[in-house]
Amino acid sequence: MKSLFMIFILLLSCSPEKTEQIFGVYTSPEVSYLNKLKHGNFFIKLKLNLREDYTYEYSTCAQKESGKWKIVNDQLELYCEKKRFIIDSFNHLEKYKRGKICNPVQIFSYEKGKLQQNIKVQNKDYKMLLLKQK
Repeated sequence: MKSLFMIFILLLSCSPEKTEQIFGVYTSPEVSYLNKLKHGNFFIKLKLNLREDYTYEYSTCAQKESGKWKIVNDQLELYCEKKRFIIDSFNHLEKYKRGKICNPVQIFSYEKGKLQQNIKVQNKDYKMLLLKQK
């Protein structure tokens, strides 16, 4: 009887690990020499808000977009529905109309509290790096 009781106690204590919630606000790291050494070349002034209803808002220094998101394996997929310039007067100029077209899907790798997308600009490697805010 004692062994049966011990097995019951052990089974109760073996609860599954609490999974980290991806919901929340992510921002690019602060500009500093230490962060440059730690992360390499990264874009600044990025902000991503992942909501629990699977919608998001993403902003850069020039544009903001919104849409739906989902996690597939270890990747975050953003499905843009609306993209606008932060300076509203640009949204009404014909020459900037192509800058408001959503990408079909934007993919970030996901690792506990960190989102990253690697891109190349003029033969230089950069990161779209977002860290979860506490």
